Amino acid sequence: MTALYPLTTFEEFMLRDDCVEHPMTFFLRTDFQESVQASKLASAFDQVVRRHPIFWSRIVHSRRTGYAWQPDPSRIPTLQVGTGDKVGECPLKSYIDLEAQPGIRAFLDVQGTPANLWLQFHHSCCDGMAGIQFLHELWEAYAHHTSQVVEPTIPAPAAFPDLECAYSALTQWEKTKRLWHDLPLVGTFWGRRLISPAKPLSETGIMVDNPAYVEAQLPLTLSIRARLKRIHQLPTSVNDVLLRDIFLALDDATKSNPLAENGWIRLCVPMNLRKRGAPSSGCRNNMSLVFVDRQRGHSRRKEGLLRTISDEMARIKRHRMGLAMLRVLHWSRNVPSRLSREAIFNRKLSTAVVSNLGRVFPQLTKRGLMVAGDVTISGLGFLVPIRKGTPLAFGVLTYANQLTLCLQYDAQLIERHRAEELLTNLVRHLDDSLTGDASTSPPSRIAA
Repeated sequence: MTALYPLTTFEEFMLRDDCVEHPMTFFLRTDFQESVQASKLASAFDQVVRRHPIFWSRIVHSRRTGYAWQPDPSRIPTLQVGTGDKVGECPLKSYIDLEAQPGIRAFLDVQGTPANLWLQFHHSCCDGMAGIQFLHELWEAYAHHTSQVVEPTIPAPAAFPDLECAYSALTQWEKTKRLWHDLPLVGTFWGRRLISPAKPLSETGIMVDNPAYVEAQLPLTLSIRARLKRIHQLPTSVNDVLLRDIFLALDDATKSNPLAENGWIRLCVPMNLRKRGAPSSGCRNNMSLVFVDRQRGHSRRKEGLLRTISDEMARIKRHRMGLAMLRVLHWSRNVPSRLSREAIFNRKLSTAVVSNLGRVFPQLTKRGLMVAGDVTISGLGFLVPIRKGTPLAFGVLTYANQLTLCLQYDAQLIERHRAEELLTNLVRHLDDSLTGDASTSPPSRIAA
């Protein structure tokens, strides 16, 4: 019998939070300057996906073992090549059932000129950072297949990656010491009334099975980063400014809601639990979540708001406060399934998700752009999953001195023009924060 590998606490959370209406999958999109050799890319994809057995493992469950991965070589996925329904629209439309399907999909959309590559990942299999790792390996393999000059530096087929839940890895004494950090977070998490700019648009119950999103880009050069450090009298990061300006944009979006008075805007922020300098152990989801709250209407002083966010994010990193979420998920495993679903999975966790991958592919080789064999990567996109009760998700990355913002929204609750207005307002705030130029230009890419 094939070996079983138990899911970590967070992988199980991603699995149990998954549903057809709100798939727990994320997307990475690659834009090219030149045409791609589809057959070479298919060979590169096959080579790389075989290194990561988690993507072709099925989920099995029993009372004795709980949820576990079971590698199944018979369902190794392949690259699909075709045309989407609309240029710029994601052609991957349905959720991934890990019991019956592999945990990754790849689609080369040749409708545009040049083509786009879409990768879809189930979040139980890997997080955004692991997705970028996979993409890096894919372009390295593609360069090898097209030029026969670049030798892949990543060893082929790997064993199933070993990963232990970061909370479970703590000793009992360490878990006890952390209580004074974790319990206040748990208390505020349950005790605040969250608000949202979303409202039901229809009672038809028609499901929108493709991700609805809008996208924008802003320049983020080294000089802009230097200016940011120079004008603030505190160790402010681009991510701190991003969180501050998302709070401001959501505050603006909820002004007309009379029920929003004294409510809270909550941002759900993934926290990387990888140890600094540790070697990569393959694609896995090694994240947790932290929640940053601000009361609506009390966040208009921009500098004061930025200072509190910078302090809070520094404290979150210093004390690894993402472990509090893992503690709650660990507790939920020991209560009846119905109770844990009502307490965690069937409730509104946040107003929006904000996932920032930071600078990706800094090893640039041509006009600030990454070159893979005979193609140049002109741009990247990152779509973060929405969930029931959290209709907005910001996927952010920086590539080639461009900050790309992808806002995925629940099309059942938010009209496209309202999502465009929200993103445009966010761009205006960020332009002012990063460059001192409050732009009123609309997002550079809009897709439904």
